[in-house]
Amino acid sequence: MAGADNPAARHCGSQGCPGRLRRLGHTLIYIYPAGATPPKNGEAAEKTAPADEPAQDRAGLGPGEVAVRAAWARPLSAPGQEVSLLSADKKREIAWLPSPEALDPESRALLEEELDQGYWAPLIRRVLKTSPEYGYRYWQVETDRGTMDFLSRSPETNVLWQGPHACLIRDVAGNCFRIPDLRALDTVSRAHAQAAL
Repeated sequence: MAGADNPAARHCGSQGCPGRLRRLGHTLIYIYPAGATPPKNGEAAEKTAPADEPAQDRAGLGPGEVAVRAAWARPLSAPGQEVSLLSADKKREIAWLPSPEALDPESRALLEEELDQGYWAPLIRRVLKTSPEYGYRYWQVETDRGTMDFLSRSPETNVLWQGPHACLIRDVAGNCFRIPDLRALDTVSRAHAQAAL
């Protein structure tokens, strides 16, 4: 059933369908597309769930199913684009997706949930205060996850610009904070941010 009216066809490009995802307990399961050849038993060390999962989550994998972990392929330089599905032990890439959009809506929702759990990068909505302190920049911000304080170092090495108005700020603990568009901040927030950036 090919054609623009077939929802499955919209998610299958020239490379074929990317497969589907489902949950088994807390584990994300990749289901190989029809006609794909999953790895042989000797290669399928990833067929078991991670060791920290409850025993009931390790059973229940069907033919052509593999326990996976999801990771952005380029989280800083191309956020929201390429996704790598890795074996549960993170030693082997099982599948690569050009975008979460390549998946059917149910699989995409599961993937986005998994990625949100693995990548903690609050969205800065307001900058309440910034100030330089001994070579560091102190930030007090309001984010989509509440009010937070953090310290960052030199903006030359700890701010990744993702276009002329969007940036990712890395704090001294390695956490990232996002400003998707400086122009969208209120005037006071923008002034505080620009002074620190």
